[in-house]
Amino acid sequence: MTFIDKKKKLFFLSRGTTHTLSAREPFDLLLSPQFYLMQKKRLTIRFGFEAKRLAPSILEELGAKPDWQFEVFKEDEDWVFVAYDPTEVEKALGSLGLETTRVHRVFFAQQIATQLQRPLRVGEEELLTLIEGTVVILPPSLLPVASAIDDLPGIENISRPEKGFSFPFSSGGKWISTEELMLLTALLFILGFIWTVEGLHYRKEVRNLENSLHRWGKDYPRLENPILRDNIYHKYANIDKHQRQLRETLKKIGSLTSKDSKLTSLKMDQKGYTVAIETHGAKKNEVMALSQRIGFTPKSNKDEIILHGAWDK
Repeated sequence: MTFIDKKKKLFFLSRGTTHTLSAREPFDLLLSPQFYLMQKKRLTIRFGFEAKRLAPSILEELGAKPDWQFEVFKEDEDWVFVAYDPTEVEKALGSLGLETTRVHRVFFAQQIATQLQRPLRVGEEELLTLIEGTVVILPPSLLPVASAIDDLPGIENISRPEKGFSFPFSSGGKWISTEELMLLTALLFILGFIWTVEGLHYRKEVRNLENSLHRWGKDYPRLENPILRDNIYHKYANIDKHQRQLRETLKKIGSLTSKDSKLTSLKMDQKGYTVAIETHGAKKNEVMALSQRIGFTPKSNKDEIILHGAWDK
């Protein structure tokens, strides 16, 4: 539901944030570098869940605690490992009158690094900027070149990162906005309609089967007995199973024969089968190996390969 998520306000939280949100709708949270620890690593790991398992050991040397929240995301060829204290974030939001249950997704300032060609104004006396590829928060006075803060783009000018993270103290997906509720209601209505139509179809098919069974019962009264029907079913099911085994075994035997490996004997009965294939030299070793790969247990006898087996019951 990306098109719905984009309507949520993006709220930037730093230690200097003084403004708040008045609406009761959910919002997305962009955390200042002041609230998280970060480490970049270039690792030969394909999946995020593998990288996330390494996050605590990588970030603990920077001061991360075991009960912190750990997240990972890709930045070019690097994995970015992030850790933050949810309790600290909860207190900061609470001081602004914001409940954590309203937090929909969490983003980190590092995720907008590619958008910081110029410093970004995030408060009256705070800017986000890049230093050697890392997003940092600075007062305007520390910028290398003096800039008028009012002339810089604000937080409303950035694009929301594609990957967001859940907040552990948030109701997350349990908080449903009006638009989401309408969409979910529509989806449930469609699913209910489909299930109803499918249920009616199955009901019709069951009725047709019952009618067919009733007609056959008139012509063949003995079939009205369910025990007899079950016995007949198992009888022909076993015959079908045996015939399938025969065909499959003959197909496998055929794959072992060629101009250099000839079938000289084939015996099959109700218990099993015995097969003799005449071959020699390197071809014999090849046929032996192939027969093992397709499920036989071959035995060597001079210039012959003997295959013996029993049928599955």
